[in-house]
Amino acid sequence: LPAALAALVAFLVVRRLEKTVAGEIAVAATLASAGLAVALAGGAHPDHALAAALAWILAFSAATLAVQVILERVRTKGARDPGRLHAAGAALLLAAAAALSLAGLPAALAWATLPTVALSIVVCLGRFSPKRLRELGWAIVGSSTLTLLILVAGLR
Repeated sequence: LPAALAALVAFLVVRRLEKTVAGEIAVAATLASAGLAVALAGGAHPDHALAAALAWILAFSAATLAVQVILERVRTKGARDPGRLHAAGAALLLAAAAALSLAGLPAALAWATLPTVALSIVVCLGRFSPKRLRELGWAIVGSSTLTLLILVAGLR
């Protein structure tokens, strides 16, 4: 998985698409997927390793959507506002996590994805100034910490 995603990122870089929403999500997914290989090499149960990797991929994708909303609003001086669309995308990421949990992966996947998705939806629907990107960054650190705690507790 990490190698396949890295090939996708290389393709996007060659096409100069790495700074698009899709490109940034591909980069985040590639980096997060490395955790799958590490967990498996460390002897983790395959379902637990996959659930943890997917939780990070989905959470970082949701965070990317939130940041992109703020940046797009600034770039277009408010002419384009993808807030509702990206909020819906974040909700779909949570729905995917829930569906995967219901399909047999550990429930920790859905629960661990929730904090960052919720933050993303709030940011997408709110009117946050680009001057608050630093605070958003720290909020993402906080939601990521919750993700980690939920994964540790839920996958033991």
